[in-house]
Amino acid sequence: MSARSATRTVLGLPLKRALPVLGLIVVFLQLSFTVNAFGVAPTQLWDSWSPDGEVMVLKRIEVDLLDRPVTSLGLAAYAGTENSVYSRLEPGNIDDLETLAPDRFVGYRSEAGGYSRFLSFAWRGLGCNSLTCLHFINAGFMTVSVLAIAIGVSLLGGTGLGWCWLAATAFSPWLTLAARNLFWSPWLYYLPALATILYLLVRQRTLRVCAATLIPLTFFLKYWGSGYREFITISLIAASMPVLAWLFNQPRFGSLRQCFLRVGWVTISSVVGMMGALAVHAYWMSGSISAGLRQIWDETVLRRTYGDPSNFIADYAPGLTSNPVFVVWQYIWPAWSTDLFAFSFDKNGSLFTVAVGPHVFAAILTMAILVTVWRIIIRDSLWVQDAVLVTLAVSSTVLWFVAAKGYAYVHTHLLFFVWYLFTIPVLLFTAGRFVTQQARRYISKNETYRV
Repeated sequence: MSARSATRTVLGLPLKRALPVLGLIVVFLQLSFTVNAFGVAPTQLWDSWSPDGEVMVLKRIEVDLLDRPVTSLGLAAYAGTENSVYSRLEPGNIDDLETLAPDRFVGYRSEAGGYSRFLSFAWRGLGCNSLTCLHFINAGFMTVSVLAIAIGVSLLGGTGLGWCWLAATAFSPWLTLAARNLFWSPWLYYLPALATILYLLVRQRTLRVCAATLIPLTFFLKYWGSGYREFITISLIAASMPVLAWLFNQPRFGSLRQCFLRVGWVTISSVVGMMGALAVHAYWMSGSISAGLRQIWDETVLRRTYGDPSNFIADYAPGLTSNPVFVVWQYIWPAWSTDLFAFSFDKNGSLFTVAVGPHVFAAILTMAILVTVWRIIIRDSLWVQDAVLVTLAVSSTVLWFVAAKGYAYVHTHLLFFVWYLFTIPVLLFTAGRFVTQQARRYISKNETYRV
């Protein structure tokens, strides 16, 4: 077999075998993300998880259908509290929308909400005029992005890491809950990493320049489209791609110096993308970038991080006064409310069901750390890979929880999905590789003994 043909593999499979496998994966992910066909997400949460955010997207659509004057900010909210927009946008009620809709809407000021404008356009201009259609599209974007990043990671860091990434996502109750949600849209979180992978893989100079330019654009699209939430996580995932390439494929992807330069460009791209999104957000909010930035800082940043509790309503005080170590600990053990992984042949769990309990996360985290320490102690050749990977992966989530501890404290019913974006795939890979190696050594030793 030639070197060229040997490279024609996807996730470690020859291309001809890979295509039907990829087709099955796409079907599985799309059905799971759209209708929870395989019981990955808890049935009791499937129709009730995070409706408040999605409601603001739907109200943006409602405002545009009514042609009501409202703020330029993408997300819209009723000047009160109600989720009945779901029923108002049903086919039988659309004709009576003018009568049924609230009298007043306001803009949601914590983010620009650009993605909701696209969804509104899809409803009004592309004929995707139902919640089912929008959910299907959003789930489809998630399916494509998950598969793409798994393939990309496998090319940079090996097939084992690629499959771990895919499995951790496919069987994650939290990402399955979030995948179709029009507010969270977690596929946007992967865009900068995918652009970075593309930049690393292309060889033609012009294409590399284009790919490099695409990285800050994807950061902008994420921040402008669905807010700045988890920006540390998003930035570290993307910045870790050159590190993966160097750790696993040094000759192909260049020297350590080149790795640092690429990490630097990703970091700069994140800053540029955020500055652009903040500028648009600030201008839409107040008509003045400087005034809008001050409002974003006072109203949103301080409220979600380390602001003075006396400047906000009492509901925010516990988070703002909480210890960040306590906040992180909540997401490691006490606050877990679902399985770590789940699967069933039917979503009601009446057929064959596999469920890995929530506290297994702490076990996998501990094992990955211990494996890394053990490799360092015995000077195993893989200690650098494990140490760097585990540090980056754990930091990507922990640093966000620490930085946004006021926000994280009050959102333990939502934010566990952040662990699955990068941390859990790496922990699975690190622990799984060690177990596999030890099993092979044991089998080899026994076979030698028998001979």
